[in-house]
Amino acid sequence: MQTNMGELEDSTVRPKVTDAKGILKQNRQFLDYFWDIAKPEREIRLKAIEDLIEHLKQSEKPDELKYSLKRLVDGLSHTREDARSGYSVALAQLLSVFEEISLKSTLDSVKEKHNLQKAKKKLIRNAAFGNFFGVLALSQSTRLHKEPQVMLECVQLLQSLSRYREHLRDLPRKTMVDILSEVEVFEEVLLSALQSDLTSALNTPEQLELLLVAMQKFPSALKPKKLKKLLGTTAVITKENMPKLVEVLKTAARSVKKDNILPPVAFDLVQASLREDNFEMFWNEAIIKGMLSEMPGPTHYLGFRLLGASLPLLSVPELEFVLSGDVMRYYGQHMLSAQLAYRFKFAPEMEKYVSEFMQGCPDADKQLVVALGFTQLTNQGYPVVPSSGKVLEHMDLCALQQYVEWLMKAFCKPQLEKCLDFSTRRQKGNQESETFIYISTIQTYYDGCVARFRKWIVQRLSFIVENHQIKKEEGLVMKMARFIFFHAFFDVKKPTPEIPETVQALSVPIDQQTRATISSAFYSLLQGLNSMAALGDSPEAERLNSRRVLGVKADGSMWIYCVVQYATTLLNQSKRVQSVQTLSPEQRQGWDSMLESVEALRKKAKKSSSPEHTAFQHLFLLVGIQMFKAPDESLELLNDLRTCVEKAQAKKSKKKKASKLDCNEEPHWVEVVVEILLSLLSQPSRLIRSVCKAVFSRICPHLTQEALSSILNVLDPNKDEDESGVMVTDEKEKEKKRKRKEEDKQDDEENVKRRISKMIVIENGMSSETSQQEQDFLRRAADIFRNRLCRAKYYCRETDGREAELHEMLDRLIGRAQKLTDWSVSLYYFSAALYVLKVLRGVVSEQDSANLRLMGKVDVERVTTCFKNALTSFLTKRKSPLTGAMFIDLFSRFPVLCVNMLDTAVENITAGVREHQQGQACLMVLRALQSKDVKNLMSDAQGTELHQKVVDQLTKSKNKTVREKIVKVLELCQHLVRSVHNQKMPVNLELLQKVLKSINSEGSLQKPGQLEDMYWSVMKLFYILKPKLEKVKKVVEAEQTEETTKKKKKKGFLPETKKRKNRKKPTVLEGKETPETPEGASGEKKKNKKRKQQGGEGTQNQPATKKAKTQQQQNKKKQKKGGQNKLRQKKLGPCKM
Repeated sequence: MQTNMGELEDSTVRPKVTDAKGILKQNRQFLDYFWDIAKPEREIRLKAIEDLIEHLKQSEKPDELKYSLKRLVDGLSHTREDARSGYSVALAQLLSVFEEISLKSTLDSVKEKHNLQKAKKKLIRNAAFGNFFGVLALSQSTRLHKEPQVMLECVQLLQSLSRYREHLRDLPRKTMVDILSEVEVFEEVLLSALQSDLTSALNTPEQLELLLVAMQKFPSALKPKKLKKLLGTTAVITKENMPKLVEVLKTAARSVKKDNILPPVAFDLVQASLREDNFEMFWNEAIIKGMLSEMPGPTHYLGFRLLGASLPLLSVPELEFVLSGDVMRYYGQHMLSAQLAYRFKFAPEMEKYVSEFMQGCPDADKQLVVALGFTQLTNQGYPVVPSSGKVLEHMDLCALQQYVEWLMKAFCKPQLEKCLDFSTRRQKGNQESETFIYISTIQTYYDGCVARFRKWIVQRLSFIVENHQIKKEEGLVMKMARFIFFHAFFDVKKPTPEIPETVQALSVPIDQQTRATISSAFYSLLQGLNSMAALGDSPEAERLNSRRVLGVKADGSMWIYCVVQYATTLLNQSKRVQSVQTLSPEQRQGWDSMLESVEALRKKAKKSSSPEHTAFQHLFLLVGIQMFKAPDESLELLNDLRTCVEKAQAKKSKKKKASKLDCNEEPHWVEVVVEILLSLLSQPSRLIRSVCKAVFSRICPHLTQEALSSILNVLDPNKDEDESGVMVTDEKEKEKKRKRKEEDKQDDEENVKRRISKMIVIENGMSSETSQQEQDFLRRAADIFRNRLCRAKYYCRETDGREAELHEMLDRLIGRAQKLTDWSVSLYYFSAALYVLKVLRGVVSEQDSANLRLMGKVDVERVTTCFKNALTSFLTKRKSPLTGAMFIDLFSRFPVLCVNMLDTAVENITAGVREHQQGQACLMVLRALQSKDVKNLMSDAQGTELHQKVVDQLTKSKNKTVREKIVKVLELCQHLVRSVHNQKMPVNLELLQKVLKSINSEGSLQKPGQLEDMYWSVMKLFYILKPKLEKVKKVVEAEQTEETTKKKKKKGFLPETKKRKNRKKPTVLEGKETPETPEGASGEKKKNKKRKQQGGEGTQNQPATKKAKTQQQQNKKKQKKGGQNKLRQKKLGPCKM
């Protein structure tokens, strides 16, 4: 044997190499096309297909064309979906360009290569896909209609593929439908081949779909006479066919249970019923009586989907018929039952159907019918559709106006009998348990339904006003605002045409609870009006919108002013209307004085347009309109407001006089407003806070440094008790919003510098004496500062002469960030330092954007030293407020600093004080290596050196470490090895491979998991695959389980003394031989064979005494039984034959 091996080694004769596929004859570039066609990326696949076709055009080599055809046909059964589709598209393009390739021969090749009869059981799925994608390629080659015979074979192949639905789903049917839609000679070519399918069209959804598509595409070939021969009826939708159609629909519904889609056959049946003018019969018989007769499930969902999908096809009468039937009622019941978390919810699908209908339907009447149909679907008076549905965003303006009119009319005179009302089973049970005999009880139930309906209507109207995506006019908005305001705070005494809201009388009075709901809805609507952009397309509206002026009409008047004017009109019509809460003379005087102040401010605004006048008007109007909700509190607040304004004006005039002697400066108007608001916020009132919130949102773009300082002084805990007494928690939220917007607006570097220094207030607030709620607010303020100011697009750009100050500020911020105890405040300081760094760098023009090393006025060496010290502090100290995310943010925004600091991060992969810091160092290095900017800043030699340093550090890592670091190390190793392999760097990875192998030396990474999967994905790059588990263990486990089950079975057996013996076994008598067993008893032996095997061994091994006892017990039982038989015979007498 050794001699033979030596002879083989010394022999120079090599075995003959076979090249059946012709791969060795092709060049590498040509073969790469086929590799790229199978890649997951779609762009790469399309580019490879284009290059392959172009290459074949230019090469003109028959062997390459032949090889390409064979290679593409082979790839149709690839295991990956992307590869299959890529090969199919490439084959279609090949057949389309090179017409000399026969479609017949190509189809034969597909059938031969992917033969379903010869394929192994495991490869059936791939073979089925190979046949399907082969036919798909032929159909997409645009040549199939030229060869009818090949088309017929394709259709027949697709019919045979319908048996493999578990793999292909309905793909063959869809492809068959696509082929039919392109056939011009259907009757001559395919009708005979599809005869059997068309005849049995009412048996399966696929065959019925084929018939319906053929009827739709080729009505002349399938006339009523032809249908009579095929189906036995001249139409599809008939009463005779209805039972079969129902079964087909049920089968189709169950087949798409997991896909949550509408079966195409159902939609085609609706179209057929409309063509045959049998829609109502189809809907009643097939959907209501057929689908809805089943338990809730797929058949119900098919009915719902069919309802939504058929909306664009129906006329107005048909829409009214569908939307007032049982399908809608069942949908409403589903809406209520699906509120539980684990239930399937169909509402998003229905909302999508209705939105698409509204968006694509130009008919306002149809839109109105659909909107009313879903509005009138009620559960004990309350519509099940949410009042905030977005379907109204696509509603026509005319339809929206009619819809609003209907809502207002229904509010005043609800006609619940016209609604499609329903009750759940539980509600019906509760109704049956109660007594509904007395008329008063019935009236109470009806009033409750009316109240629920009215609440929904008010919420719907408010949503229409507040949703800025819904197209509406100013008149319609004011009409809804007046309507809600009137019914919230007023009642009708006598109708008058001067007040349109009094014309419609209420059929049922508004109860107190409903009134409270309407009042709350009005103030919510008021907030929407204050933030609304100018409506319409007029030049005035466009001018206001370009200036981002909110809360005003096109003529410049505020919406809230119009509402206050309407309220004044109602108060003056005391004979016609009556306020729900009557105002006292003092309160009415306060209202009138508020109006006088507003009118005075309006006159000033006309003379000189100023935001100051608008802010004061808004403040007075907001406080005044609250009088209908809280008159006493509002009156007191108006008096305080008037006093504050007078003091502020007096203070302003004093400063004016003093400014003439000093520096000619006067307080800015926004500072006056801020002082007023701060003084108001000292009062513990929710109403005041809501008013201040609205006013703050309007004045925040005009905040100055002094105004902001006054806000910050209030938050400073080191100030006097008088000032700190104004620290209201909700005020802090206002301050944060104002501060953030002010910082975005100001561009002066002096203000930025002071602002950042001033915000040390947040740090001072984070003391042990501060409550947890205040600390949470302060953390939120830091987040706002970090996310809005430090990452804003607009920032200070003028830094001439202030570079040294800004660098000193940067050093202080970074130094302060390292000394804090709370990481959120440290992040606040770190973000401020990044903002200062951005200011120093300045704006990078498009021409200089390619130069990544351009850092403007930044002293790169000084800044690098500063951040490097901070990084070293974070990685080498146990308790540091800094985090790895801070430096990753720095690296991503300033790649130059990243390159300068990478060595520090690499060193601390092993030198970090703890495993957490070491893992963070790995993560920083990984993000740096993944950055394209960092890669462009480094030369090839520097990149190779860096990769080698990282590898050296990873080889020094300890094997036994915490899970967090192992995951980070493996992520870094994965990227590192890939980069080295792809870029072909001269980096030695042998030591790293050994270290990684040692991690799994004990075989602890064999089980599935995140860490284990990551480990084996790295080892796969070294061509080391995860070992498969041995199947022997499973067999052993199976044997053990069998043994245990046997043991368990023995535990439940009866003892030998209790076992029943074979009665036909002969008794052994003394002095006599045992008679032979007759032949007839042999069957009894076979029956008791198992019983003897189980119990025989135990009986044979028993001692003689135990056997004697057992025999005696059996004899006693026989004697007892024999005595009972004798007694029975005495009672019954002798038996007569």
